Amino acid sequence: MKQLSIFILFFVMSVSLSYAAIITVDNTTPSVGNYKTLQEMHDAANDGDTIYVYPSSSPYQGIVIEKNLTILGTGYGSPGPELKSTVIAGTMTFNEGAEGAKLQGFNGSFNVTISTGDVTVMNNVINGMTINGNKIFVFRNNISNITVNGDNANIKQNIIKTVSISANHIGTVFLQNYIRYDLHNDYIVKISSNNEVLFINNIIWNNNNTYNSTYRGKLINASSTNITITLQNNVLWATNTSYVTINLENADSYMENNIIIYGKLSSNVKNHYYNISNSTQFPSDNGNIRNVNMNTVFVDHNNGNFHLKEDSPAIGAGKNGLDMGIYGGNTPFVDSSPDTSRPPVDINSGKPGLPSIIQFEAESGILPSDGLKIEIKAKSNQ
Repeated sequence: MKQLSIFILFFVMSVSLSYAAIITVDNTTPSVGNYKTLQEMHDAANDGDTIYVYPSSSPYQGIVIEKNLTILGTGYGSPGPELKSTVIAGTMTFNEGAEGAKLQGFNGSFNVTISTGDVTVMNNVINGMTINGNKIFVFRNNISNITVNGDNANIKQNIIKTVSISANHIGTVFLQNYIRYDLHNDYIVKISSNNEVLFINNIIWNNNNTYNSTYRGKLINASSTNITITLQNNVLWATNTSYVTINLENADSYMENNIIIYGKLSSNVKNHYYNISNSTQFPSDNGNIRNVNMNTVFVDHNNGNFHLKEDSPAIGAGKNGLDMGIYGGNTPFVDSSPDTSRPPVDINSGKPGLPSIIQFEAESGILPSDGLKIEIKAKSNQ
């Protein structure tokens, strides 16, 4: 009986694995793909299939996904001078049945709506993203606006313009993101009531550089009731000190190892330790450092380089002797370029989800009996 049970289990596993397939989609004419549209692909695919979508001069229309599929494009930056990106138009919607699905490597400033759990979205250019499900992983995308309306969203290493977190959610984590926008009369990050949110090793920067009553450089509004917010090892940059740019008035807040450039904190900020600021945003106790010339702190923050100078007052000045700012703590900011003399993020860059072929050479004019010699060079983008 035991041997029969093992055989049945092995047979079931073999049958399940046999359904996993690699499917190609190409909307050009003539097409080299198995299908020409994402909808045709979805109708034919099974849970666990991997979909490769060819680049094209015409966008692929977004669809509703109700299966566990891994859908891969070439990346939102050009993989090479002769290669195009894969473009989507409209909205990609993930509904029940798409648990475990992945969307990776697409351009087109399309929209994404996620209404189920356990979905991964990475390496895309996205206009608007709405997260209605739980346990969503958002990684290395370029996103104009993201709305969180679910629990335990992990939002990591993205380039983002604006953030909105709806009421009544827990476990939202923003880690190592570059959140920057030229926003006039509203906050870049807005958090509604009954939320638990962590911001760790992020750049949050209002890019307004004009001072008047309209351009206020607002960064974070978490003034609603029952908000627990942790801000650790961030760089927070507003444009002036005349208006409240970080509003935590009614929140249970904890601020540690942050660097604030301009801006003004609301009056009732609680639990602030080992932060550094250009003026008197923090009190003088709890290890905070005030009235610091930021030119002595960063290599070149005016041009977006937030690496600390060798003699920066933020070095070793954080809690437990750690560095303040985005390169300190347990999860340092990850630069998109290995050249640390440059700004940490190139807002026009985009790494493909798959290895990129950067050189292809093949012999021509040969006989079939001689065989074909080819040389391929590729680079990893993970």
